[in-house]
Amino acid sequence: MALLFVLMGWPAVFLSLFCSLSGVVFRKPGAVAVGVIFALPFLWYLALTPGLRYVSPAVGLLYLAAVYSVAKGQSWISWSLLAPFMALALYLAVVTSAP
Repeated sequence: MALLFVLMGWPAVFLSLFCSLSGVVFRKPGAVAVGVIFALPFLWYLALTPGLRYVSPAVGLLYLAAVYSVAKGQSWISWSLLAPFMALALYLAVVTSAP
C-alpha cells in the first residue's frame, strides 16, 4: 500500500515537478520525460474522477509536449506547457487541505 501511495500520491507529484522543472532549467528533455512518467499514475487516477475526466488527459498531453519543446530548445514554451500541471497540482492541494 505504501508503494501505491508513493506512485500515485503527493510524493509522485513533487518528484514529477522537481524532475520537470530541473529538466527545463538545465535543458534536459530526459529529465522532463522522467517527470512525465512520474505524473502519469497521478493523472490517470484523476482521469477516473467525474470532475476532472477531460482535464487530466489534456494536462498529460501538454506535459508530454513539454518534453518535445525542451528537446527543440524552446524553454519559454516548455514553461507554458508545464503550467497546467502545476496549476492542477496547486488546485488539488488547496482543495484537499481545506478544513
